[in-house]
Amino acid sequence: MKNFKLLIIVTLDTYKNYCNYGLVNPENGEVLYNHICTSKSFALDDLWGSRKERQVEIRKKYSGYSEIVVDFIEDTKFTKLEINKKIKDYIKKK
Repeated sequence: MKNFKLLIIVTLDTYKNYCNYGLVNPENGEVLYNHICTSKSFALDDLWGSRKERQVEIRKKYSGYSEIVVDFIEDTKFTKLEINKKIKDYIKKK
């Protein structure tokens, strides 16, 4: 079984036709990157898939894991309420 690190994509904020999506560590609420776009279908590629420099940074940050997995929050066991609380708690600690 692989040792993987899960990162999730969450809607952080919305304004008119735009959404601010965040790539979040669900364990502690750290928002690693964010991206504003008009469609959820762009979020994965804009935050992770086409961003090779980010992939290198994240793999260094989580070097103890054999694989990085990125999923939308809806496809995980986490709830939006739970992640929002973790994000707020993470910001308070900074």
